Amino acid sequence: MGTGRMITYKTSRLDRLPLDTLKKLKTLTFRNNGVMYDHLEITINRIEHGNSSINSDEWLVLAYDDKIFQTKPIGWSMSFSVYRKSNRKLVSFIGVFVKKKYRRKGIGTILVKQLDSILKSKKVKQLVVSPHDKTSIVFYKSLGAKEGKVDYTIG
Repeated sequence: MGTGRMITYKTSRLDRLPLDTLKKLKTLTFRNNGVMYDHLEITINRIEHGNSSINSDEWLVLAYDDKIFQTKPIGWSMSFSVYRKSNRKLVSFIGVFVKKKYRRKGIGTILVKQLDSILKSKKVKQLVVSPHDKTSIVFYKSLGAKEGKVDYTIG
């Protein structure tokens, strides 16, 4: 990264994370991050209301800056998988967030690649992203995303 900082990446299933960690992620995330912000909000509500049944195919990769306190992630990538009847494929919707001061340093790419590795081992055939601005479109295209009717797909 050129700053002398070490970044640590931790992977977890969403159903194994403490509620306070999920709430911290929500505060980090832009409201306009679309489907992932909404998914975090729904997941938190389910847990708070005693419905902790979360799909075990929901994954999260967190990035931490080792120079600062390790309870505050600097970025994350998250997925939830669905079976699309239209093309008979298991696909996973993914989202990525990296704090502004850490962007353009390869962290987002590593977050997506680590998530992609997990999902491939789970037989996910395609990643689906819904970019929320021009910067995120450029980012996803740099990872090989192809534009579809509603969203972009990788793989």
